[in-house]
Amino acid sequence: MDYLISVLSRIGIEAFVALSAYFLLIMGRVSFGQQAFFALGAYAAGIATTLWGIPFWLGLAVGAAGAAAAAIGFGLPMARTSGLAFSMGSLAFAELIRIGLLAFHYRVPVGGELVGPDGAQGFRGIRLLFASGITPAGYLAGIVLLLGLTVAGLVLLERSRLGAFFRMVGEDETAAASLGVRVVRVKTLGIALAGALAGTGGGLFVHLTTYVEPGH
Repeated sequence: MDYLISVLSRIGIEAFVALSAYFLLIMGRVSFGQQAFFALGAYAAGIATTLWGIPFWLGLAVGAAGAAAAAIGFGLPMARTSGLAFSMGSLAFAELIRIGLLAFHYRVPVGGELVGPDGAQGFRGIRLLFASGITPAGYLAGIVLLLGLTVAGLVLLERSRLGAFFRMVGEDETAAASLGVRVVRVKTLGIALAGALAGTGGGLFVHLTTYVEPGH
């Protein structure tokens, strides 16, 4: 049973990355770099809860926000590209993030030992989930609930005016612009939302596994 719960938890977590990639597909973009936002969300959420003492759900929001901020930084220049240029740009961005995390060190004393990101050694000792007495089954239930709310939110977004803008941009940017859609702004927003989704998955992942490293 424990193995089944672990597998289902991983599936639920990876679903956030899949949703982030799907969201970009709506806008006609194929990304090879969503793992970068997953990793950034994991590191940010782990730092927030383990080093700063922030509650879990707020720490998860910090992870999503951090990934979204990085996605905006990526999206501002890349929103003007499409096709292979966008895909290769996303892959290059992911590699830059991996290299950056390999050089990232931020360790502080927690419970008598140094804890925090340690370059290639990764970030270990993220024990908030288990220290709080949350069972694996309870965590799985939380993942399923959050995933359900996220899917429902995306369905509502797709049916909204903004969702129509995303689809218009994905189908024909020139036509969308001629109808008054601010194409670059819409694409940058979409990239940021996709980054936040992947970052949420990263935050959930790091608290399940208790560690993360640049290669994840």
